[in-house]
Amino acid sequence: MVGLQAEHKQRLRDVAAIIAVALALLWPAFVNGEPFYMADTPSYLRGADGAVHELTGASSAWSDELQKRFADGAPAVQSAAAPHASAEPAVVLKGRSIYYGALLYAAQWLGNFWAVAILQALLCAVAIMSTVATSRRAMGRETTRVFAVGVGVPLAAFTPMAYFASYLLPDVFGGLGLLAVGHLLFFWQQQSRASRLFWFALLALATLFHTANILLVTLLALAGAIGLAFRLPASKQGLAAIASTVVIGLLGQFAFSWGVERATGAAPVRPPFLAARIIDDGPGYDYLREHCPEIRLIFCRSVGFRTRESATLLWSDDPHEGIFQALPPAGQRLAAAQQTAFLMGVAKERPFELIRSSARAFLRQLGYFELESFNYTGSNNVYFRHKLPEPFLDHARHSRAYQQKMPVTFVEWATVASVLASLVLVALTVRAIVRRERKLTPVTAFLLLLVLGILINAAICGAFSTPRGRYQMRLIWVLPLAALATCRVRIGRSETPGASAGAAAG
Repeated sequence: MVGLQAEHKQRLRDVAAIIAVALALLWPAFVNGEPFYMADTPSYLRGADGAVHELTGASSAWSDELQKRFADGAPAVQSAAAPHASAEPAVVLKGRSIYYGALLYAAQWLGNFWAVAILQALLCAVAIMSTVATSRRAMGRETTRVFAVGVGVPLAAFTPMAYFASYLLPDVFGGLGLLAVGHLLFFWQQQSRASRLFWFALLALATLFHTANILLVTLLALAGAIGLAFRLPASKQGLAAIASTVVIGLLGQFAFSWGVERATGAAPVRPPFLAARIIDDGPGYDYLREHCPEIRLIFCRSVGFRTRESATLLWSDDPHEGIFQALPPAGQRLAAAQQTAFLMGVAKERPFELIRSSARAFLRQLGYFELESFNYTGSNNVYFRHKLPEPFLDHARHSRAYQQKMPVTFVEWATVASVLASLVLVALTVRAIVRRERKLTPVTAFLLLLVLGILINAAICGAFSTPRGRYQMRLIWVLPLAALATCRVRIGRSETPGASAGAAAG
């Protein structure tokens, strides 16, 4: 009985520590007055709203645009005999996960999105506690709850983790997914069944919530398989678990595409991100100037534009500025279909220019430490006025982000400093362990995988899309977490190994 009471008290302390870190991670939302929107947030939510409406006929405050775009009785596909633009179904975009949208949709019935931010903060807090406990246990060190909280609170204050925990986008799951790959691959033996299940579920959500995570996890899994071939301390069971989450993500994409095509008569479309980026960077624009109009690509429109900035090319509604959003549905589908032929043409004629522009985009992404999304621009506010129904719009108007008063500058500079310091700490830790053990241990392999994941993310988001601050900041916080979790500093009195702060994670 005494032992059960002691274990119960330990569990309560673990839960209290997790809640304390989660509350610290919610500080940006508290300061803002609510979680943060992004221009894509309504698209995620309306995708889920559309699915619910299709399956049940139920409508919500978000259903107005759905009714306008997919009116009952509209022709499903354009007829060859009567090719009228009105017969073409509206475009549904790939990349706006209906599964994350379902999370937002469930929360919106409460009248706000605090439930989403709280859930994300709790997942981040558990991930922090588990990472600290597992990595230190793998190093043969004891962990105190005070130490684990002492890691979580600085992460909330000096890295962008707290902002992304409060963000109504699935971006935070990029970093959580990267941590999950590391835990499953290198800490399989050090974890309980509950911990393995936690990380597996988190990684499955990451692949379902964002298509970029599928590519990131796939490449990391390939790196893990190569590591196994060279006898690195990786787990075959963990690698199999990671591979299965990739399958889950792909099946989720297939199910979404099938559902959209069944409901609208046309498959969803992925915007031509890479085409816009290489036009903006120069190689694509020079190729179009040389070969248009004889190559008959829809991207030839950009040759006469006033600007070729990639975001404007993709999302401007002005037909004199845009190559995607400004087009009718048939034109948007044509732009997506022609992207591969355009890229192949540029790569064939200008391979070195294309490589240089991709390398520059990769390097720009690595050095992009900005939180520009958390102070809404004027165009954001105009967009929200058209896309957010009441009372959500009224709440947004009273937020500090809407008034451009969020204190992001301090966190941006603190992130730069913490990342540079973390790189030094990680390098010293890896060097010390390798010199002592004469081999890579699970901890050193875990640290190196996180660095590799950051590099791969920069390549995916920078070279294959366009560099953006949030692409880097959404997962760069894993580096300070890993550095603090594996450092030699001790905070608080020692506990027995069984009373670690990660106990709540299994």
